[in-house]
This record gives sequence, C-alpha cells and structure tokens, in this order.
Amino acid sequence: MECALRLTTGSFGMSSGALLDSDRISRLPLVLVVDDQPEVCHVLSLLAGEQYQCVEAFSGDAALQVLTDTDVDVIISDLQMPGMNGIEFLRRAQSVRPNAARILISGCSNPDDIVEGINKGHILFFLHKPFDRLAIHAVLQQAAQHSCLLRDRNRLVEE
Repeated sequence: MECALRLTTGSFGMSSGALLDSDRISRLPLVLVVDDQPEVCHVLSLLAGEQYQCVEAFSGDAALQVLTDTDVDVIISDLQMPGMNGIEFLRRAQSVRPNAARILISGCSNPDDIVEGINKGHILFFLHKPFDRLAIHAVLQQAAQHSCLLRDRNRLVEE
C-alpha cells in the first residue's frame, strides 16, 4: 500500500521535516505535487530535478494537511482525482497558502476545465500530460519566482 505523503530532495534520496520561514532564504523552493497516481508524482519530482525540493501527496485531503503544516512555494495538482478534484483542492489551497503558485495538470484539455481552474483554483499555469521536461522546468521557474515576488511584496507591505 502506498503512503499518502512522500518528501524528496531533487532527484535524490529522502528527507523529512517541515521548513521554517527562516530556512526559506537558503533552501531550495518547495514544490507540493498532488496526484492520485504515485508514479505521476514521482515522475514530476524527478523532472523538477535538483533545483527544487518536492513533497508528494496522493490525495487532495493529504495535500491540504501538508499545506496546514508546511509553507510551500509551488503546488502542482492533477485535475482528475477521486474524492476532491484538482480544482476544488486548489481553491481550498489558495485560502491556506495564498502565496503559493498553483499549477493544474491534466491528461485532457477541456477548455471549460481550464477556465474553471483559472477562475476557482486561481491557477498560474496549466500543463497537459504527457509532460515535456523543458516545459516543466520553465513553468516551475516562473512559478517559484511568482511565489517569491508575492512573499516579498507582502513583507514590504507589512514593513
């Protein structure tokens, strides 16, 4: 039986523990990958490479628990999952971690799903399966920068 959560560092080994905000300055961007198929999560984590630390969750509920406990920079969620679909998960994730950039992935490209993802899930990007390695790298880079800019803006507003 698969575990509901897995944390990987780049394309190597396992590590554990939540990261504090003070660790954010010197650490890799943290990406939450959510898909009910563990092999898809693993492929995305491998494609992210050594530039990102990835946490994998295999359901929307498990991913929401991760977001409650851990401040992530980027969320990648599959559209079609049992229980809570990706759009509902991203809608809820937006209220828990508003600074995290949200990416929706799907094997089907129904325009209505994409529009609903933008409107309800506040997604920054939509990616179509199967994944292109270069597209994943470009989207992750843009998403991590977006998240960083939002955090900097909020910090400056507070000061």
